[in-house]
Amino acid sequence: TNTGYGYLTQMNAYQGWRYSSGTNDTECSPYSTWPRHPHAPFNATTHNYSGTPHTGERHDIGLAWAAGAGGQRVSIHRGLDMVITVRGDSTNEGHKRVWNAMRPALVALDPQYAGDEAGFCAAYQRSQHAPALRFPWSATASQ
Repeated sequence: TNTGYGYLTQMNAYQGWRYSSGTNDTECSPYSTWPRHPHAPFNATTHNYSGTPHTGERHDIGLAWAAGAGGQRVSIHRGLDMVITVRGDSTNEGHKRVWNAMRPALVALDPQYAGDEAGFCAAYQRSQHAPALRFPWSATASQ
């Protein structure tokens, strides 16, 4: 019944999702959108079932992550062509610490948001900024 999970991968959701393997990244990572599922959770939103609070996403670049035994963690920032891996993290939040530590250097080199981390995060989280995106997840996602 969890439309934010599949194939051993979690999708970053804005609210309503709690995982035993960690929490969603609501600070500066894009939220996922997903279509209605026959067993979707019962909540008031009809847009994407709590994946994102935003409408009119330009890209479908939601952060995806997977967690393994012993604190292994992989997070995929598709819009940035970046994969973060962490081992031996007992908190299951290590990928967020790595992302937060490396983000200022990444933003400093971004051609559109050079040095403007707040602007970068606002656009990236709303799926409006994806400088490395080459192909959408699906043909309908880019429409």
